[in-house]
Amino acid sequence: MGGGTPTTMMGSGLEEIVQSVKESFNLKCGISTETHPNDITPSMIDRLKEMGVENVSMGVESFSNDFLKRIGRPYNGGKAKDSTSLLVGGDFRCVNIDLMFGLPDQKIEDVEDDIRNAIGLDVDQISAYPIFTFPHTNLGKVVRENGYSLPGIIKRRQMLKKIEEMCYDAGMERTSVWAFTKKGVGKYSSVTIPRYIGLGAGAGSLVPGFFFINTFSVGEYVRYISGNRRPPVALTVRFSEMDEMMHWLYWRIYETKIVKRDFEREFGRNFDSTFGKIFSLFSMLGMSEDTGNEVVMTDRGNYWVHVLQNVFSLDFIGRVWEACLADKWPEQVELI
Repeated sequence: MGGGTPTTMMGSGLEEIVQSVKESFNLKCGISTETHPNDITPSMIDRLKEMGVENVSMGVESFSNDFLKRIGRPYNGGKAKDSTSLLVGGDFRCVNIDLMFGLPDQKIEDVEDDIRNAIGLDVDQISAYPIFTFPHTNLGKVVRENGYSLPGIIKRRQMLKKIEEMCYDAGMERTSVWAFTKKGVGKYSSVTIPRYIGLGAGAGSLVPGFFFINTFSVGEYVRYISGNRRPPVALTVRFSEMDEMMHWLYWRIYETKIVKRDFEREFGRNFDSTFGKIFSLFSMLGMSEDTGNEVVMTDRGNYWVHVLQNVFSLDFIGRVWEACLADKWPEQVELI
């Protein structure tokens, strides 16, 4: 449950939604949720446990009062630490916290402080993301009006290397381009599922041959499902077999490891015959290593995926979100 902060609905519909999903589907997975530092209290943790939640991800972003204020977060570093401690003591399978780097006027020493705090609080997973200046958010305006500067690509590379170094030294292993997880702990991930059905306004669904995006308008979503038996799909992208294979590959690269047998089981094709030339080039450039059964991305390769993720997120996601926020039922969105 995510794409926002579901726990703000605790006591006002969230429990009913989860119960309805349990009754409507034959669930073969655990329940994971995103949350916010201001939502976390001992009673909230009890209610999450009662609901069957196993994994929790909280958007801390920073433990610094100064940087939290700069990016407009409505809590301070003390609250972020207290909420993290409560979650870690809540006996969940995995507690992930999101931290941003590349914040306005941020230095490498500031990033070190945030990672040191997270490790000291004994979280199971740290997801460290570069800040994104999406066109529909206020960050760009805040940066301009206050004369801040965002770290350039070289500085962000240095920040990421420091994050890698500190997480590896703490005994964590890399489980995605941006995530570092304690060894022996099942990772928290909400974006790497091969196929899924999205419920709610703005949710996406990936099924064989198609990617669907629901209307972003909550009012339109409710109105539509009240009078129709079809989902309130605002946009449809048709996926060819190659599109599906590329999508699958993209997220396996994001996870930093490609198991060739999984690809062959999913698509009935030989991985090396399909993508072998690409990864031979990756290997020559020091971006991946081929063990025979698997392709593993190196830290160098993960950095360049991080750079491409910036482009992907700002361009692809930015275009879609901007169009869907401006129009409840957009006719089309030009992606290229």
